[in-house]
Amino acid sequence: MRRIFILLLALVLTLSCAVSVSAASAASHIGAYATVATDGSCQVTVTATIRLEEPVEKLYFPVPGDARNVSLNGSRVRTTTQGDAKLINLSGIIGKMTGVFTVNVHYTLSDTVYRDENGLLKLRVPLLAGFEYPVEAMEFSVTLPGGFEERPSFSSGYHQTSIERDLTYEISGATVTGTFQKSLKDRETFEMTMVVSESMFPQPIVEVNSSTVGPYAVAICAGLAILYWL
Repeated sequence: MRRIFILLLALVLTLSCAVSVSAASAASHIGAYATVATDGSCQVTVTATIRLEEPVEKLYFPVPGDARNVSLNGSRVRTTTQGDAKLINLSGIIGKMTGVFTVNVHYTLSDTVYRDENGLLKLRVPLLAGFEYPVEAMEFSVTLPGGFEERPSFSSGYHQTSIERDLTYEISGATVTGTFQKSLKDRETFEMTMVVSESMFPQPIVEVNSSTVGPYAVAICAGLAILYWL
């Protein structure tokens, strides 16, 4: 009888733990969709469905630190900077209620193209900036101004490049789309990088004017200095 009681107690505890985990607050789904222009600017739209199992005083949604023209549900909003991210205050939408809420965030990244230490031209598109709750499901897409010339790479804050084992993606023309096979931890970050060409992202040419005015100006200044000394 005692063994049966212990077995039933263990079963009840296991079920209660399972219920508490499944009932935890989380982002049940996040979709991040980015479109990159030839000048390296990027328009990003994020749709997040958030499930709150208990009221919270404040809740913020993070976007990359260099994001500008940030809007929430179609209206421009102010952000606060924290570390490498800017925070959007969702408290006005959520209040102190529980339930499921959906928010639409849009922002612009000014320059996603850069040269690395080896001189390679690279594209970097951050797609998740560290939401404080776990993300149970996520999908993403990145559209380039031309077809993919190289395979993209993906990395996250917790798993680095090994995050690629937890996602599937496919390339169709100028767009890569992907989904995660596992949930993401709280405060996780996620980004796509790849080598790109100057034909797709033309770089500004810095012209150096070779002029004979410079040496003459130096000689004149030296002559004036000698006359002043005399």
